[in-house]
Amino acid sequence: IGSATGPLGVIHRRYGGIQPYFNKLNTHAVYPAYHVATSFMNSVGRSIIAIENADSQRVYAFGVIDKAGKCTIWLANLTREQQTVSLMGIPGMLVGMSINENNFKLATQHPYRLQGQWKSMEKTVTLKPYAVSILSST
Repeated sequence: IGSATGPLGVIHRRYGGIQPYFNKLNTHAVYPAYHVATSFMNSVGRSIIAIENADSQRVYAFGVIDKAGKCTIWLANLTREQQTVSLMGIPGMLVGMSINENNFKLATQHPYRLQGQWKSMEKTVTLKPYAVSILSST
């Protein structure tokens, strides 16, 4: 963990191992974790916030807050079933994006286009299997 490339990295490079989908590409690509890593980098200097999570075996939740009170929250569905998460106590409106099977190609082959597609989000989030959502208060 911590490598930029390779099987545990965030940028795809052929390394000889089996990588379904990625081994068939004839272009550069990033792993979905790239989007999580880059959003973490944008959170340097913020304070970690406690998130009450009723079932951390199903959904992992992590959050930070800046000095102005704006929050960023990451939600990761750890299961093969759809999960619904209700976010309470977050001030303001939410904007964000989800990475799932519907936008996997965009997330892996066109990372900047995906990051440009943040939209208004509800405070009840439905996560598809193994999806990740990144949300920020405005």
